[in-house]
Amino acid sequence: MPKSGCNRLAQTSQAQWCGDSPAMAALDRVHHGETVTITKNDLPIADLVKHRPRGKRRLGSLRGRIVVPDDFADEDPEIRDMFYPAGQ
Repeated sequence: MPKSGCNRLAQTSQAQWCGDSPAMAALDRVHHGETVTITKNDLPIADLVKHRPRGKRRLGSLRGRIVVPDDFADEDPEIRDMFYPAGQ
């Protein structure tokens, strides 16, 4: 049974995500502001960095730049026939 508070991404790899594993130690370092470089065969392949939001999303930012046709929500006979073939 997984420890409470563990990441449940994969039931088969609970040891990788819970407790004092190297993965959790690396994430804890990143959480406190460090950059952790992941290497394979002594070559850097990725950097773990703390997530920084890119800023607030602006709703309606494409207004006036996209045209939605009047028949956008109309039924398309070709697609309908894919799901409901004639005669069934």
